[in-house]
Amino acid sequence: MWLKSAASLDGQTALQNGVSQWITGAQARADGHHWRARSCVVLTGSGTVLADDPLLTVRDVSTPRQPRRAVIDSKLIVPETARFLRRPVQWCSPVTLILKKQHVWWLEAFRWLSCRRIMDMLI
Repeated sequence: MWLKSAASLDGQTALQNGVSQWITGAQARADGHHWRARSCVVLTGSGTVLADDPLLTVRDVSTPRQPRRAVIDSKLIVPETARFLRRPVQWCSPVTLILKKQHVWWLEAFRWLSCRRIMDMLI
């Protein structure tokens, strides 16, 4: 399991006005895509989907396959129009949504993924 995070010089993950796209440079973004290419799944939360509408795919790095894309959505709030759901991706495994009506326990999510032979995960 790998955790990717980006922060500005003041330790924040977004500007005060909420803008969070491209707070890293091109080299850091390429490194993040390298780790995506190595992973079985790219996992994020529903908050990230609502705020950033990510694709959760490998770009700018050569790869023979795309990782699965998974979102933990404990409140069932990810819209059907989210880009990671509507954009067909060549070589991409099916999208996996982990849904639960109450609090999502990370250990439970990891067990669920490992039962599906997902051993390398980028969060």
